[in-house]
Amino acid sequence: MTAGLWALGERASALIAAGRPAAALPLLSRCAAAGAGWALLLRARAKAALGRPALAEADVTRAFDLDPDCGWIFGLSVGPLEVPGEGKRLFETNRSFHDEKSCYAARAFHGKLAIMAGLKDEGLAHLDWAAKAAPRRPYLFSWRGEARRRLGDLAGARADARRALSLDPRYAVAWTTLAAVERQSGRPAAALESARRAARCGPWYENAPLEAARACLALGDVRGVLTWLERAARRSSRLGWTNLGEGRASPAPDPETLLRDAPWRGTLLAWCGEFLLSRGEHARALDLLNAASHPFAPAWRGEARLALGDAAGAERDLRTAVAAAPRYARAWAALARARFELGRLRPALAACDRALALEPDWAWALYQRGRVLGALGKKEAALRDLDACLAIDRRFEAARLERARLA
Repeated sequence: MTAGLWALGERASALIAAGRPAAALPLLSRCAAAGAGWALLLRARAKAALGRPALAEADVTRAFDLDPDCGWIFGLSVGPLEVPGEGKRLFETNRSFHDEKSCYAARAFHGKLAIMAGLKDEGLAHLDWAAKAAPRRPYLFSWRGEARRRLGDLAGARADARRALSLDPRYAVAWTTLAAVERQSGRPAAALESARRAARCGPWYENAPLEAARACLALGDVRGVLTWLERAARRSSRLGWTNLGEGRASPAPDPETLLRDAPWRGTLLAWCGEFLLSRGEHARALDLLNAASHPFAPAWRGEARLALGDAAGAERDLRTAVAAAPRYARAWAALARARFELGRLRPALAACDRALALEPDWAWALYQRGRVLGALGKKEAALRDLDACLAIDRRFEAARLERARLA
């Protein structure tokens, strides 16, 4: 962080404190353009002071996506960063803002991160504060409901989900949390109905069909599992059979249950192969995927061949895959890897670009493109991708090592 950015931040903070938030916005936009998460949080504060809560919330979301530790500027942090040495004056000027009602969005994000870091009481306290400060914002109750569900408070989670839906009946995230609560409460039929509502309200939201697939699994409806799981994977290619376990070991798909049902045999074999891939059983996966019939099967077959050292065979399968399912980002990312291993760097870069055009926040695809750009000698662009990858997933060790090698 350059001294110039800190100076701009200090000037902007002084303007906000003096009641001139509009004058602070251009300065903070310059800092934000340089990739400073704290600047986006300060800009959110200025927009809140101008009576623009929706725009302030958007900046808070971008800030925490860019830098999960940026809450230090308001006296909030759950990561390894406390207060950077050069940011002391910014911190002193802004830390008391976390007690003002318009800080509800930053407090809510901080609460989510605290719970993810294992700080249950701290996280719930921040979410409680945010919901009290902004009782008309449905997402605050939805977030708190999901946190309560994951912490085992099903009654509190159900109440929060219903409160969110009373404020916005078409809020897909709240319907999905309610579906998960019903499933965990032993009511899979009610869970499936809530998940269907979520899928209708939020066609963009991959967790809705995923929760429907989990409900079908609890009902013993394998055909329903396959249908909903495919819908989830089409919305986010990062999802697969293992996600049915929600953090626990997923039950292995059993091809024998439907092998005599011809219309579903090829689909089930494909998902069985995908499950074996996730377990590292690449040869067994390839055997099943060779017999499968599903648009995603060539992509998974290519991944299996890559793992077995057959990059040329993998590229053939993956070219078939992107022709059969051109919007499946996972196939493009695997094609990029195959081309990279074959030394075909520019075609690999093109495949990375296609994957990230479909799913811009996919850490794995950013890592792949960073590797390709590094091999092409485009060091600065490679570092930007690797930094973006690590901002999404700080535990991505391969990306951390690649960044250290390039830097």
